[in-house]
Amino acid sequence: MQRRVWVVVALLCGNLADCTPRTAELSHQSVAHPAITDFQAYIRAAGFAPTGNFRRRASNRQAYYRCYYTGKLELPRSYAELRFVEANEQGCKLDTERYDVFFYRIEAVASGDAPITKALEETTPERMLMVVAHEDFHNDPHVESLPAELAEAAATLTGLLALAHYDKDRRIASPGCSLESEAEIFYRKSLLVNQLYEDLRSLYEQVASGQLTRAVALEHKRLRFERFQRDCAALPRACTFNPCLAAPNNAGLAFEVTYTRFYPALFEAYRQWRPPLAVWVQALRQLSVPTDTESDLLPHTLGERLARLLSSINDR
Repeated sequence: MQRRVWVVVALLCGNLADCTPRTAELSHQSVAHPAITDFQAYIRAAGFAPTGNFRRRASNRQAYYRCYYTGKLELPRSYAELRFVEANEQGCKLDTERYDVFFYRIEAVASGDAPITKALEETTPERMLMVVAHEDFHNDPHVESLPAELAEAAATLTGLLALAHYDKDRRIASPGCSLESEAEIFYRKSLLVNQLYEDLRSLYEQVASGQLTRAVALEHKRLRFERFQRDCAALPRACTFNPCLAAPNNAGLAFEVTYTRFYPALFEAYRQWRPPLAVWVQALRQLSVPTDTESDLLPHTLGERLARLLSSINDR
């Protein structure tokens, strides 16, 4: 896998150039979606960097399709370590007895000139705009320079916050959706995902060291995923994301944890300061995280850096 990652909302496309929308897929007669255009103007005013995303509809692209996979007792640290194959709307040909597989229908790719796919246009208004905010924030050069797991958490939280602020002004949410609660619901989801990841990582290490047999580990794994699905199903309703795993297996978990690993630290910093959206965006755009050692990305050090930035901006 190349080092650069083409990122998608809440989950990604992958990091191959063939994920970039091709010119032939763009309809030169069609214009951008009016709701997207208005929302992008709103988030630009809040400090989002301008991008070329979502200016045109894709003429023949329903969505992007990939199957990500890993071993039954393998748990990659992030989506970057998952293997994948190209797929179509019917799925892909992988041996699910041998691998844990996550079939992913991708609505948008943060390429910098991403088109509006049919899947994106056909989803709910709040989901569509959350995708737009997530992808646009990703393409900010300052955000792109962050480690992928931190960039994903930052884009997820900032996208949810931007959508909540926009809804206060425009009232775009579907009936029954409280967009102000979405960021906190994702926080609660992230705690569950992160705990599940740590539990299974420890379980698989016991297999590798010979402390547990494969059969025993697989049974523990099955029970742990079942418990997680019950716990996430008990979360409040979310309107812009799935509170559970799209694929309740190792592939789905490795994908999700890329978005959730640093989300709690970011959300807790936001919750403590409650800054205006523009201040929050400015702080994240100034966030610099050296990665010489693993300790540089510990959640508490991340929270401390962000708190200092928010305090500095507030004092100006």
